Amino acid sequence: MAMNRIQFQAGLSLPRFIELYGTEEKCEAALEQARWPDGFRCPRAVVRVPCSGVNPLASAPA
Repeated sequence: MAMNRIQFQAGLSLPRFIELYGTEEKCEAALEQARWPDGFRCPRAVVRVPCSGVNPLASAPA
């Protein structure tokens, strides 16, 4: 299995780790950046633009 950038960071101290990944939001942002560096792109979407993760139709009136 290949090494990933987050798992094997040489010299990453505990205070620095907490600074980078200490909250759920920081950890999620780091994971998203590692997984989708150019933003998430739906593999089924016709238009190939990064997605903010917000469904614009979710709040549309019924």
